[in-house]
Amino acid sequence: ALLKCMSCAVDQSHIIRDRYAKVAEIPFNST
Repeated sequence: ALLKCMSCAVDQSHIIRDRYAKVAEIPFNST
């Protein structure tokens, strides 16, 4: 159960990271 929870948290962190990366690309590209 712990491993499943950890892998779920890792997946969520990747989703959040991808979301922030897409948002961060906008100002970086405009400069």
